Amino acid sequence: MSQDFSDLREKGLDVDAALSYTGDSRKYILALTRFHDAYDKNRSKIEKCLKEKDYDNYCMLVHALKSNARMIGCNNLGNVAERLQYASADKDVATVEEYNDSMLSQYEEVKNIVSEYAKSGSEIDSAEKDKVAKLVEELKESLEDYDYKKSMDVYSELLKCNFKPNKKIILNDIKSNIDEFMYDEAFEIANQLL
Repeated sequence: MSQDFSDLREKGLDVDAALSYTGDSRKYILALTRFHDAYDKNRSKIEKCLKEKDYDNYCMLVHALKSNARMIGCNNLGNVAERLQYASADKDVATVEEYNDSMLSQYEEVKNIVSEYAKSGSEIDSAEKDKVAKLVEELKESLEDYDYKKSMDVYSELLKCNFKPNKKIILNDIKSNIDEFMYDEAFEIANQLL
């Protein structure tokens, strides 16, 4: 897991395309999170539609999966989902049955690849929650006072906390705003750390 998403690139995700779709790293991580968190529900719906031979709803579900996969840079899964979208629209049951399991297998694999970026579960170690809350309050106070040095000192302390990647990107955004003396913006972003 890295800030430049090199681990995702190594696994075959087209991160540059995904960033062009999502706009920036923070929004990309949110897209990865949504993709990850929707997996169980979507897979269950896809399997139910196939079992019930409900190809119209199956078509809509794989269409959404195609779009979401491409949004996060997973073109292989997007391409298979697209093939199944057209096959189900044409009621080409043989193609749907031939490729559905492969698509679901790829879907699970991608979900596992992006899991480190997902916001599911605890954002920070429970033992650090109080410490982080206290530091965020100190940071907000220093930002309200337009105190550059104090803000940077607190930011440095926050960097030592065990945040997940999506929160580390928020920290980077805070620092960028402090560096540009955009204290009100940094204050608003600081609320996202809790």
